[in-house]
Amino acid sequence: MSPNPNPDATEAPAREAELSAAKSPQGSPAELPAYLIPSVHMPSTTSNAETFHVALESTLLALQLALRNSLMELGIQKPGPTEIGRRLGLDKSIAWKVGRIAKAATPLDAFQFVPGHAGTRIILEAFRAAKVEKASTASIESAFTALERAITLHAGDRNTAKAMVRAATGDAEQSPLDENLRREHFRTSSAIWGAQARVQVKTDFIAPGNGPGVVDTMGFQGFVDLLRLRLDTNLRIARRRCQRDTGVHNVNFKALDPRFEDNELPPLFAAHCTHPLPKIHSFEDSESYQNFELEAGRVGRTGLVTCLVATKAKGIIQSPPGSKDDKFLDVIHLRTPAELVVFTLFIHKEIPLREVPTAGLFGQLKMGPASHKTATDQKLPISADVETFQPTPNSLAFLEFPGHGKAVLDAMDLAQMRMGSERWQLKDFTGYRVRMAYPPVPAYVGIRAKLASRY
Repeated sequence: MSPNPNPDATEAPAREAELSAAKSPQGSPAELPAYLIPSVHMPSTTSNAETFHVALESTLLALQLALRNSLMELGIQKPGPTEIGRRLGLDKSIAWKVGRIAKAATPLDAFQFVPGHAGTRIILEAFRAAKVEKASTASIESAFTALERAITLHAGDRNTAKAMVRAATGDAEQSPLDENLRREHFRTSSAIWGAQARVQVKTDFIAPGNGPGVVDTMGFQGFVDLLRLRLDTNLRIARRRCQRDTGVHNVNFKALDPRFEDNELPPLFAAHCTHPLPKIHSFEDSESYQNFELEAGRVGRTGLVTCLVATKAKGIIQSPPGSKDDKFLDVIHLRTPAELVVFTLFIHKEIPLREVPTAGLFGQLKMGPASHKTATDQKLPISADVETFQPTPNSLAFLEFPGHGKAVLDAMDLAQMRMGSERWQLKDFTGYRVRMAYPPVPAYVGIRAKLASRY
């Protein structure tokens, strides 16, 4: 975690009326729980297009989460058309749309895959026939209904709605790299580097420490279904370091699980690793990073590994009174080709933010130490949108790693036991998440946040 230059985004409150288009015909908010409505920051005066953007984004997010939860109930972790079609009895074209909606990086990205009225009815009946819980199918139906109401109210028809979405999202600085190109890069990189993973995950928590300007942290990171393609492949599971404007702030990250607190033992998150436990070792590199590396092992699916490490640290940011060092950047390093990266940062509500956290993907082809301050890393043309959410059981799990929710709850239990229950209550945190399919390597995703000046 390290300070970062001031992001450009500004914060303004969202108005409840702007979400009225997502209401059901009876006037209730489409029977959706509060966590399905994203935090939206808008000016006090909005155009019809901006209001439509808000309504559409909230209903599409609800649809994504409802579909993901239903697919998880069916045990589908790789939402491809073949698997979805087989489990739901859908033809491949509709099954492909279901998968694309569920795994779209942002709600607006999902819109182009939403079928018409006939298709939505087919999808609903397929989930009902598959014996998915009634509450889950009701959430899907409510989201489809809210989406149609938003389209009718703000656009009139679907083609106009698509044009409005293109207009709302067409001002990006760079054209995004096509996912198909990134998938090909993933396949090629896997052959070159000798490994690939289904999911790379990092989940960090930031909470107030003992005293002004002091922040404590804990979290876990690693890989789900890591596959070696060559015998000689050593893989870095995680890196940890803290840095401030004045330089590297040396912090000794300890194991979150007390069973691994001995310095001779790696800080594994044992309950969420494959067994027998993976063999890893740690070392410090020339950039003062603590590295955790998986040792070489069996090749192919018989050697498939899920390996997570969980760490904690206290007092990692210590800003003196009047200091301008009020920004931080949390980073997930991408070195191993992965089908999906999910990076989540939870920030305690007692840590006031001056603006909504933002994120970016940066390539690291250049030689020398990575440094956000010297701008040596190139921002890549792949969107890294931040989803804001309140932590609940449904919002913690995600389709490709259903065990993520349990991992978060277990980490919170350990934090309460070892770092004090008063600061480590899940309800007191707000989540900020970035999902990215087939990210290029070598690169990193950084989530930037700016603390209020008096924190």
